[in-house]
Amino acid sequence: MQRADWDAGNVSLWRWGRVMIAAVSIAVVLSSVIGVVRATDATSAAAQATSEGADQAQIEEQGRDAVPPLLLDPRPDAHAKTGKPAWTIDPHGAIRWVIVVRHAEKASEPEADPPLSEQGERRAKDLERMLIGADPTLLLGTELIRTQRTLEPLAAELGLLVDVHESDDPYGMAAKVLEMERPVSVVAAHSDTVVPILEGLTQLDLQNLYPIEYDDFFVVAIAPGVERSGGRPAASVLRLKYGCE
Repeated sequence: MQRADWDAGNVSLWRWGRVMIAAVSIAVVLSSVIGVVRATDATSAAAQATSEGADQAQIEEQGRDAVPPLLLDPRPDAHAKTGKPAWTIDPHGAIRWVIVVRHAEKASEPEADPPLSEQGERRAKDLERMLIGADPTLLLGTELIRTQRTLEPLAAELGLLVDVHESDDPYGMAAKVLEMERPVSVVAAHSDTVVPILEGLTQLDLQNLYPIEYDDFFVVAIAPGVERSGGRPAASVLRLKYGCE
C-alpha cells in the first residue's frame, strides 16, 4: 500500500471517529439541558475510505471540513430569552443529522386514523422543546394524522410545514431525506417503519432495534463522501429515550 493510501485511510477513520464523538455529545447535551433524555445504547459502524494519489494538504482540508454541524452555544445568556436550549448549526459542517421517532401516543378513536392522546400531545411538546434550537429545515411525517401532530408543535415554532410521505414506503421516505440533503431533518414514523427508515438511511442491518416504543429517539449521523466497504455510506445510529415519564 502506498503512503498516500495509508494516510487517506487513517484520516477517514479519524473523521468517522469524530462523527461518533459528536453523536455521543448530542446525548450528553440533551440530557443535561433538557433532562428528558435517557441514553440506552448505540449502534455504530466504522468507515474506511482511501483516496488514490491524494496529497497531505488535501487530506488535512478534508479533516477540517468534518466539523460536526450541531454545536452548543457557549454564551452564558444564549438561551436566557426563550428558556430553551441554544443550539447552532455550523453551515460548513460535513455531517448531516436525521432524528427519527415513532409518533407520540395515539387516542383510541377513531380507529382508522386517530389523533394523539393527551399524553401524546405532551410528548409532542417534549419533542419540540428538545429540537427547537437544532433548527431542522425538514420535518417529514406520513399521511396518518398522528405523525403530523407529533411534529406540529415543532413546525409551529419554526414556521415550517410538515412534509408528508406514504406510510407504506419507508425506504422511499429515507431516500427523500437523503436526496434533500438538509443539515438537520426530523422524521416521525410508525412502530413498523422506523427501522426500515433507519436502514434506508444507513444501509445497516438494524433488525435488533425492535420493538420500537413511543419514547424511542434515534439520532442518525451521516458523513457524505465517506464510504464503508461495498460503497455504503458512513453512518451511525444512536438510540435515546425522551419525553413523558
